[in-house]
Amino acid sequence: MKRIYPIVVLVFALLGGTILYHHFNPKSAKSKRLVCHQESTTFERLYEPHQTNTIQTLLKSGDFGFTINIAKSSYMPTRIDSYMTQEAFEALLHNTFGKPRGEKLRIDLLLYENDKQDPKKKTQEAKLYEGYVQVSFYLSHTRVYTVQLDYMDPMGKDIAKRLKCALESVESL
Repeated sequence: MKRIYPIVVLVFALLGGTILYHHFNPKSAKSKRLVCHQESTTFERLYEPHQTNTIQTLLKSGDFGFTINIAKSSYMPTRIDSYMTQEAFEALLHNTFGKPRGEKLRIDLLLYENDKQDPKKKTQEAKLYEGYVQVSFYLSHTRVYTVQLDYMDPMGKDIAKRLKCALESVESL
């Protein structure tokens, strides 16, 4: 009985310590691992860690293709047309990633305009950013990595910077 008491105390102390650690260090999808991640809210997720070298190699060789989607606001008048067209967004992508010369790696890009009048947005924090750029990397229809970066400038002047940060993010995996 004398030997069991210290073991029980130790188990409860470790359990309490683990609970406190997880309480004060919550896991979040928000990322701050690169300097450029600190400039705006960034979310990233790695789905297939064993494929990172493959997507990095394909990016460097240019063996990729783009799928582009621009999502406009629906509750408020859209402003994205005044500063970003499909062709202008494509030009930014080519300047950042290079010209696509293949299809082994598919890069899905979403340029989303924040709809500040959307009734589902309850907090002021949800209305602070102008939109976000989401970049997802796929190999054979399997998502390997996704990064989402908010842009803040009302005229989208920081979108090019966010695309460069997305490239840095995938290159640094």
